[in-house]
Amino acid sequence: MLSDMKGGQDKESQRSRYMFAKGSPLDTQELSWADTAFMRWRQEKEFFNGFSSFKVTRSEEVKGAEVRTFIVTFVADGRELRVRVPERRPMSWAE
Repeated sequence: MLSDMKGGQDKESQRSRYMFAKGSPLDTQELSWADTAFMRWRQEKEFFNGFSSFKVTRSEEVKGAEVRTFIVTFVADGRELRVRVPERRPMSWAE
């Protein structure tokens, strides 16, 4: 997803949205919802202008989560961010 987002919102594909939403292709109705939710998610951290580089620095499984979930930490242009990534469910920012 980060590779697809790297060029900014004008250059990314629908792949970012389906990776954000559930990690698999979406039907038309799901894609509409995912597009709106993805935009809101990006706005929460002002993460929509693209970036020149990124690196995933850590991935840790959340014990006791309802579904298999990981907290993924990454650095994009020197800015560290953490994302909650539940299996087949939408991502969210991890605080």
